[in-house]
Amino acid sequence: MALNMTSLAIKTLIEFIESDRTIEEASKHITLELYKEFECNKIKDLINNVTTYVNIVSSYYNEILSKKKYVSNTYIMTIKTPLLVHTHNPYMPINIGLSWHPIFNLPYIPSTTIKGVLNRYLLDEKDLIILDSFPVSCKFRLIVPQVITPHYVNEFSEHKINPTPLIFPAIAPGVGFNLTIFSKKKIEKEDINKALFYGLGAKTSIGYGVVEI
Repeated sequence: MALNMTSLAIKTLIEFIESDRTIEEASKHITLELYKEFECNKIKDLINNVTTYVNIVSSYYNEILSKKKYVSNTYIMTIKTPLLVHTHNPYMPINIGLSWHPIFNLPYIPSTTIKGVLNRYLLDEKDLIILDSFPVSCKFRLIVPQVITPHYVNEFSEHKINPTPLIFPAIAPGVGFNLTIFSKKKIEKEDINKALFYGLGAKTSIGYGVVEI
């Protein structure tokens, strides 16, 4: 069974504060633990549980909304480049840069993130209802470490600088997320791919968050 993300964050934060280590070091530790523990073959139960939940919720919405002439558009959205999607989680004591569900113990893509992207392109669809997206398929690993080195705040001589690389988690390429959209008419796969062309989440301008239906 995979370790609990919230428990890991709390335990790590306490240990690192007590030992006078930095938040950057804590983030690195959490990222590497997630990379190690969230191998796909270790989280099959988590994936199965959330898939069952997705199917139940989708069926419930479909039953209700079909009476109002809504159409269900259901796809699998595959991550092509590392994905960073974050929302504030009051239960998470340290910011890991990912939206992490406190019950399912998995990263997820909030419906508001998807709706914001789709609304910019599907202008004719005024009444979109979109469900949160969860990982429902996984090939090798769910999480992949990423590294950035912050730019210098002030001007210094190069030989005097020792920048600290920041290591943070991202959702790995190859992971498949459910995408469930209810609309007044059928939305074609090609139209959704066009809307998602520039990616989802953070850092899309440097290649993160490329997804495909």
